[in-house]
Amino acid sequence: MALCVLLLSGSVSAHERSDLEKSLIAEALHELKLEEEPDPEGKIIEGVEIYTVEVFDDRDPIPNWINWLHGTSRPRMVERELLQTPGQRYDRLKIEESERNLRALRQLSLANIVAARGEKDGHVRLVVITKDVWSLRLNSDIQAGSNGLELLLLNPSEENIAGTHTSVGLIYQYERYRDTFGGRFVYPRIGGSRFQSAIEVKVFEAREPRQAEGSAGTFLYSLPLFSRYSKWGFSTRIDWLAETTRYLRQNELRSVEVDVDGESTSVPWLYQTDHLFGQIAGVRSFGVNQKFDIRFGIEADRDRYRAEHLPEGSELRRVYEASRFVPMSNVELRPFVRFSAYEARFHRVVGMETLGLQEDIRVGYSIDLSTWVGSTEFGSTRDLWGISSSVGYALPWQTGLISARLSSSITLGSEQRNDALFVASARLASPWLGFGRFHIDFDLASRPENYRRVGPFVLGGNNRLRGYPSSSIYGRDQMVTNFEFRSTSVDILSAQTGLSVFYDLGDSPDVLAEWKAHHGVGVGLRILFPQANREVLRLDWGFPLGDPALPVWPGSFFITFGQAFALP
Repeated sequence: MALCVLLLSGSVSAHERSDLEKSLIAEALHELKLEEEPDPEGKIIEGVEIYTVEVFDDRDPIPNWINWLHGTSRPRMVERELLQTPGQRYDRLKIEESERNLRALRQLSLANIVAARGEKDGHVRLVVITKDVWSLRLNSDIQAGSNGLELLLLNPSEENIAGTHTSVGLIYQYERYRDTFGGRFVYPRIGGSRFQSAIEVKVFEAREPRQAEGSAGTFLYSLPLFSRYSKWGFSTRIDWLAETTRYLRQNELRSVEVDVDGESTSVPWLYQTDHLFGQIAGVRSFGVNQKFDIRFGIEADRDRYRAEHLPEGSELRRVYEASRFVPMSNVELRPFVRFSAYEARFHRVVGMETLGLQEDIRVGYSIDLSTWVGSTEFGSTRDLWGISSSVGYALPWQTGLISARLSSSITLGSEQRNDALFVASARLASPWLGFGRFHIDFDLASRPENYRRVGPFVLGGNNRLRGYPSSSIYGRDQMVTNFEFRSTSVDILSAQTGLSVFYDLGDSPDVLAEWKAHHGVGVGLRILFPQANREVLRLDWGFPLGDPALPVWPGSFFITFGQAFALP
């Protein structure tokens, strides 16, 4: 029995490193004329060495002079993320958390910290090895399939102004029926402090006909909980969104049937959205390894929906705006409090969601409980009391993972104006088999109460039902399971490249009792460019099975960034 537990749990703190990371560590120690200290725990840190690897080096086919056009992270920008300083005793947990903080930075694709022997007995030197991503770059996202280009995001930006990790950039986004233009500014460490701010503003322009359509924006100013030792944090946030919301199927505007005076009328499924949200929140964090956080604050949320494409005052517009196809306009002013309990324990793996890079996945238990209230006396549309809960557990399985989560969100409103959502999700990722690993992912969601008429779940080839047309299935509920094998990565011209084979099974019905199996199988290609980011480029070619309306051949393909399904 004890052996079974040992095999299942594995070593959470084991340092699994990729071949690229091992090579860079050896290179850094050689260049610095240092030797790795095999047992650094408790020894005095006598100094810190920062070894920064250029974006393009001798491993890349691109000439090294290209690096002159790039702003490499300044050593002090890297050193300030460390939770230990010279004179302190080496603490493995703080060093591992420092690595996680560094890997969380957008500007770094790789970060490792090793201890080297010091000049005196009982002393060590910290060697921090980082590899930047290209700072002056064209951040992008793409969603394209058999029905053509669905989304193209271009974000030309400087991600590392003067080596300080400050980012400024422009935004262009193509969608089937509109173009988006805007800008973004992110200041992650204001004045060298832990305070951060971000501003993003966008405007929308309809493509048919060409006309202004709306705008969106975000302002954020916060002090995050940057480590397990942080005690206080806060955030201030404002969001707005004014747009025409459209529902597409196979990249074309979908129509719905509306019954007016006993006659069915086809109406384009779109409406105008006017959303404004503000939040002020604080958080107090307790504990180090067993964490307990209390988050508290107040939120203001105003949503208005209109069918301006239909004649004002017409019966058709009145019926359509009152149908399930248009969300309910709503105003809420709600103070809230949230309690979170979790373990600050991490499982270090290579190639779980990326290719050839280290990943730190939080394991152990996590429990969340939130509650909020609203009253018509203070401007809310309804008197309400809400409660949400979530419980999950992630268990290391050697170099794999088993995780599951159950969550619910219930809002009880006056006059039976209630909302409820229940979600269950799970992931099984096998240990590394030498040539790849298997993934099984399950997700179930049900919305039995929907006063606010929140939009439906969408399933198709652009997400978790590959082989089907994009956004082909809409429904109030959803249940889907994905089986996928992801191969080990191969270095091709400094790009990490891997293959996948998948089988998808799912449906999004209006009622779970009406769930019908839709099947898809296929193959995929994954590419990761460590010079650019840590997210994979995914190309999938899927084939629908058992659906007489969809021929198996030639199937459909889809290309985008990110895996088809995320960890629970």
